This record gives sequence, structure tokens and C-alpha cells, in this order.
Amino acid sequence: MARREEFDESVLLLGDWLARWRIAVGVSQRILAARAGIDQGGLSRLERGLQLVGGRRLARIIDTLDQLSEQRFLGPIAPPTFRRQAVDWAWPDDAPDDDGAASASG
Repeated sequence: MARREEFDESVLLLGDWLARWRIAVGVSQRILAARAGIDQGGLSRLERGLQLVGGRRLARIIDTLDQLSEQRFLGPIAPPTFRRQAVDWAWPDDAPDDDGAASASG
């Protein structure tokens, strides 16, 4: 069973992902909620990670975002990817292997 912290983090990630997709499509919470047949307050709580929704409601939100994406851009827009942080560094050539030994290069 998932721990409370893991559940909270997954709700936050889901809400953030949906909010970024909605913003990329260029629609307000009010419009998305009306088109998906849900209340705007519930959508706001979901985007802020304060409430988890059931599968059917989530499917309606995602389907509506997909439809709005196609209407706005005349083609599907990919939803944003989950990214916690950008990694812009690489391991040095002499970094230790998993067993702690330095790799032999050259």
C-alpha cells in the first residue's frame, strides 16, 4: 500500500500536469470544467493537489483537454511531460562504478 507522502506527491504531480496542459491549450478552468461536466472548484482543487478525482471524472478531463487541443491547434498537442527537475550534468569519466571502483578509461 502506498504511503501518505507518496499519495500526496502523486496527486500534486497529476494536478500540476493537468494545469500545465490546460494552460498550454489556452483555456480557463471555468471553460474546461464546463466542457468536461465537472465543477470549477473541484478542478481547481485537483490542479492544486488538494483533491483526487475518480477515474471517470479524470478521463472526462483528459478527453476534454485532448479535444480542445485539437480544436485550437488543428492537431493534437502532447500533454506536458512529468519532470521534477532538469538534469544538465554528466558523470565524469573517472566516476566510480556501482561497486565503488573507478572506471578504467583509455
